Amino acid sequence: MENQPNDQQLYELDRALLDEHGPSYIATVCSFSEGMWAEGRTADADDAMRQCDRMRAILMNDRDLVAHYHASNGEGGDSWAEAVTGEVKRRGLDT
Repeated sequence: MENQPNDQQLYELDRALLDEHGPSYIATVCSFSEGMWAEGRTADADDAMRQCDRMRAILMNDRDLVAHYHASNGEGGDSWAEAVTGEVKRRGLDT
């Protein structure tokens, strides 16, 4: 069984990539995801899109993040809602 990184490890990885490459790196990840979908590699594409969404959420300010959180009723369901919910909880803004 593979060891899957936990939410904190994913955050640290994404934060380090953003710090090293800047916000434009998000477009690179999204392009990679689109390429994987085109090749029929849906699992890889979904993973890349989740990473893209996590990175977008990391860069949001608290006010916008909370607004998106409330728009999704604080529940996951798609990768964007899950990224927003995870980041709100990581920052402790869900109280």
